[in-house]
Amino acid sequence: MNIKLENRFENIGQEKWNALVLKSNTNTVFQTYEWHYSWWKVFGTDKELFIIYVKDGNLLSGLAPLMICKDKGGKRVLRFVGHGRSDYSDFIYINEEILESILEFIKHQSSKWDEIELHRIPSYSASSKLIENICKVKKLYCLRDKTAICSVLDIRKEPDFAQKILNKKKLIQYKNYFVKKGNYKVSHLTDKFEIMKHLQSFFQQHIERWGATETQSLFLDQKNCSFYKEIVMNMTDKGWIIFTVIESDGKPVAFHFGFTYNNRIIFYKPTFEISMSKYSPGQVLIKELLDFAVSNNFDEFDFTVGDETYKRRFANKFGENISYKIFQKYRIYWFYKKMNTIRENMRKHKIGSSVLIFGKQLKEKIC
Repeated sequence: MNIKLENRFENIGQEKWNALVLKSNTNTVFQTYEWHYSWWKVFGTDKELFIIYVKDGNLLSGLAPLMICKDKGGKRVLRFVGHGRSDYSDFIYINEEILESILEFIKHQSSKWDEIELHRIPSYSASSKLIENICKVKKLYCLRDKTAICSVLDIRKEPDFAQKILNKKKLIQYKNYFVKKGNYKVSHLTDKFEIMKHLQSFFQQHIERWGATETQSLFLDQKNCSFYKEIVMNMTDKGWIIFTVIESDGKPVAFHFGFTYNNRIIFYKPTFEISMSKYSPGQVLIKELLDFAVSNNFDEFDFTVGDETYKRRFANKFGENISYKIFQKYRIYWFYKKMNTIRENMRKHKIGSSVLIFGKQLKEKIC
């Protein structure tokens, strides 16, 4: 077995990378070469690639798509490439022995990093069960940091449930309002040039939609706009992008930027015309997307990360994403563990929960 560090995506190659993804536990669009390459091109300028690749003879059998990020205090943190934008992250490997070898290699490279943050590993992945155990053996200190609910509509297993959702009177009424206004049109675009024509309107609608809330749109940052354009240019030829436009009375009332991969639709970035919110264009968007998924025999409609109420109404399967922090020194691990315990206790009480929310908002304003 041969394990090395690589600092260029091109030296591994798209074909070999994606072939390994198909064999791995977590086979989603967020593990593909195209996703990592697009993210790195836009967000990687102030970071250092730390890709570990494992070969068994001439066969690529493992990848750790990591990077070194420096925080404001100079601390070097190992994270997955795609951090903050990937809804599912993971090591890419064919068996448990490979993951153990990757973590062993990371430990031997300890002079290059101070901490490790591994965000959003699906609970169904072998990684979620192995990381803590392997860290104990390797004398690394692993803290299960956060969990996040992921909601899915399993169409293949429960087609009647999916059809029942589509037949809900409220959804039909919401749609009929826009139909009656005239010129109702739904377009599911997969051509890169057609999608590019609509992206600026999509960005602007998202900015206006979130401008009415305390949460700012990510598209106020031009880097995020550039990232979405990169994804379009790198993924549409693979058939992995679905960009939906709903128009009524000659105007776009909703958009959705999502993915079709491994016979599932991934619900990624929706938006709608905020001035028409009382007519529920967001619900109409979901109805049209679900109708498309059912009509085209997709296995699943994956709402991904987030425990929003509307997702629970449409889902019939629920999982978790798990995040980890890994430390070289016990005292730092102990400090984070105590802080997590304090936060959890505060969340159980109304006043404490309010303090945490205020602290988060204050941190966002300062940073």
